[in-house]
Amino acid sequence: MTTIVRIPEFLTALNSIKLCGHDKQDIKLYREHVNSLCKKEINYLRSNLSLTSLRSAITQYRNAIRKSFDNNVLNVSYKDKSTSKPTHVAIKYLSLSKQEKNNYCKKEIERKNKYLSGDARLIICNHDKLIDKATTLLNSESVYDLATALLLLTGRRATEIMKTASFQVFDENHVLFSGQLKNEKCGVKAHNARDNFIIPVLANSQKIVDALNKIRRLKPLDDKTEKEVNALTSNALGKAVKRNLLGFLKAAVYQDNGYILRNYDFLEPKNLRSMYVHIANEELTKFPVLHSFAIDVLGHSNNQSVDNYMEFELESNFLKKIQH
Repeated sequence: MTTIVRIPEFLTALNSIKLCGHDKQDIKLYREHVNSLCKKEINYLRSNLSLTSLRSAITQYRNAIRKSFDNNVLNVSYKDKSTSKPTHVAIKYLSLSKQEKNNYCKKEIERKNKYLSGDARLIICNHDKLIDKATTLLNSESVYDLATALLLLTGRRATEIMKTASFQVFDENHVLFSGQLKNEKCGVKAHNARDNFIIPVLANSQKIVDALNKIRRLKPLDDKTEKEVNALTSNALGKAVKRNLLGFLKAAVYQDNGYILRNYDFLEPKNLRSMYVHIANEELTKFPVLHSFAIDVLGHSNNQSVDNYMEFELESNFLKKIQH
């Protein structure tokens, strides 16, 4: 795809389109020229790329536009839905069609259903080696490798790790955590949300604190909104999670009166939060009711809000269950 996209040429063409005046007709004409350029580029990409690659290419173009025009004074702008900030109007026009978006979603659902069909669960395999792998990443100089490690080893959300979280050492395997997001959505805000609480961590707590501080030094995002943090980091973080940890999560699918384990190619940063719950309870807490442990350690307020984490299971527990 790198030989197909032509972002520098597109940005040059976009910069060459000038606003000739400030009345409504001038602005309308400017928008029409930008829209025409964007449509031409998308049609070129469509003719050379699959839908999945087209979607990825458009994301590259849009990110390049954001970066190129971030500090420019824009006489004609568009409120970027990803960042909630004014940006170049080309962002509005450079997108998939509604039908393409629907087709992509349908295709992704079909792909995932191949792995999660029937009586299926997501199985966390070799969790001891998984912890070892994540722990080695704490020594990385890559922001996204560090973030990958902390997502798994602390169970915090991506934006918490990238911006809002703060850790203080409590003991060797626990830290005092503050900076939780989504309190209201998780049903916690109305129930005296705990902004500071102790959580177990799957590596030495001082190394956890040091890794988070390194992220803050290497990529300061204090001046960014939560949406901006997500837009700036989600793509690179998703790639880092797959690059480092793909293969430790498999789909157990029931077929022909037995279970088979399939490779699960859809590992996402948010999955690491679920994996943390199961591993932390097994290795550190041994809480008899997993739902209750998840509510406590993730800062939720009720069983319903943690149900999504229950589709995961440790390989050792899963094998014991199916052998009886």
